Amino acid sequence: MIRLKHKSLALYTFRQANLGAFRGIGGILSSGGKFQGMLKHLGVEGSTDMLDFEVTSSALKVRLSTQFRAFVNATNGDVELREVSAHFGNTTIVSEGSIAAQPGQKGQTASLPMVVREGRIQDLLLLFVKSQRSPLTGVVSLRAKVAIPPEHRPFLQEVELQADFGIDSARFTASNTQQTVDKLSERAEGEKSEDPESVLSDLKGHVVLKDGIASFSSLSFRVPGAVAQIHGTYYLVSERIDLRGILHIQAKLSDATTGIKSFLIKALNPFLKNDHPGAEVPMRITGTGTYSHPVYRLSSGSKP
Repeated sequence: MIRLKHKSLALYTFRQANLGAFRGIGGILSSGGKFQGMLKHLGVEGSTDMLDFEVTSSALKVRLSTQFRAFVNATNGDVELREVSAHFGNTTIVSEGSIAAQPGQKGQTASLPMVVREGRIQDLLLLFVKSQRSPLTGVVSLRAKVAIPPEHRPFLQEVELQADFGIDSARFTASNTQQTVDKLSERAEGEKSEDPESVLSDLKGHVVLKDGIASFSSLSFRVPGAVAQIHGTYYLVSERIDLRGILHIQAKLSDATTGIKSFLIKALNPFLKNDHPGAEVPMRITGTGTYSHPVYRLSSGSKP
């Protein structure tokens, strides 16, 4: 066993480490710091800097910097992360956890509880979508558990996540899309909105990501005069959306939309001329091929 002197510190530095060696991500990493201890329990403190970090299926490269404190077993490569702070854009992720071998698996699994406080949802989404523009903006707070098993699949299909989140001042940004609403009754016809953006409040929910499919539950948001409660799935690879739920009417929408730029309420208003507080309207949001072309459907029938 090799042991460093108890009070001595060793410094390390390396440059130009290519993250492309890891399936699904890319970038050039530089790092520096210090370590001390035994080979089986090296205490390491340091920082990293990546100018062009990317999830290779997305369209964005970001500067990602981290500060960390960890213990490393140099005999097998297992890592115990005590404090990690990662910053990119206007968002900071605080994490801990481990990168270690699991029984019955060949390789190491990354297990990382994460917390974001008052970050930007657009910073997170742009790491995973193919568009240069995030489909949603707003201030996000979340608690998540992330696992990346050594399955050698594309990153978006390999990563697993469970998270509870809330987004303030959420706004859809798909300015070039034509969003339609199907008829509420046999006599109603959909019409296009002239306002491409939608302002939501109290957007919150729970999401589970596995095999490239994000499953949402307890997802809710408010728009002027109504509250929506929905659930469903979003496919990260194909970008297909399938969400359904109930729109709870709290006030006459024709009154609630006065002076307010809200796509959803403007679009629903022609179908709800006889709306009243307490009414419940089944709804569905779908998109075939891309999240940027959602279709809103209402039904006067049974709840979805």
